[in-house]
Amino acid sequence: MAEKDKCKSCKGSKVYKDRKVLDVVVEKGMSHGQKIRFSGEADEIPGTIPGDVVIVVQEKEHDIFKRKGGDLLMTMELTLSEALCGFVKTFTHLDGRTLRIEMAGGRVVKHDAVKMINHEGMPQHGNPFNKGGLYVHFRLKFPDTLPESVVKSLKHILPAGPATSISGEEEDCTLLDVELSQFCKGAGGGRSANTYDEDEEDSQGHGRQVQCGQN
Repeated sequence: MAEKDKCKSCKGSKVYKDRKVLDVVVEKGMSHGQKIRFSGEADEIPGTIPGDVVIVVQEKEHDIFKRKGGDLLMTMELTLSEALCGFVKTFTHLDGRTLRIEMAGGRVVKHDAVKMINHEGMPQHGNPFNKGGLYVHFRLKFPDTLPESVVKSLKHILPAGPATSISGEEEDCTLLDVELSQFCKGAGGGRSANTYDEDEEDSQGHGRQVQCGQN
């Protein structure tokens, strides 16, 4: 083909580069890994059907809320006073609304307790008026120490624990601060090395063997 007869845009290659803006609409309730497809918007090759442009939704982690399906989970810290005497707290939801929760005095909230608020979770994709639940995980902030005067006051206010009989022959023990991950890793916490050696010998056939008696 003569140079003067070639297409001015593609220079005879039958394809040319073009720039196009695609508007991606992320609908309410869409989840991580969900795909948005633009049919026929990918590269074209003469004589073939153009491919698709596929957008994959990547869900970013939130500082407060964690999502699982249609439900949301948030952690809320309480002081010991709030857990025992009640509280009023507010927080900002994902859509910008300020929600208020209240616990009346006398309804004790235990450490690691979980409460649920209906219809304040994620909207269902395709049916945004149907929402999951918002789960609130309560964590108590215990004080490290208490003044002696406060301890005496609490002993008078709070119910007493079960009585412990002391004979005077008990041995005093010292409590140390440790992590639960240390459990079974200290001295005597597992099987001894000799036990493992014996098992190894038995598995290789070098351990003790039972001899047959003679008639």
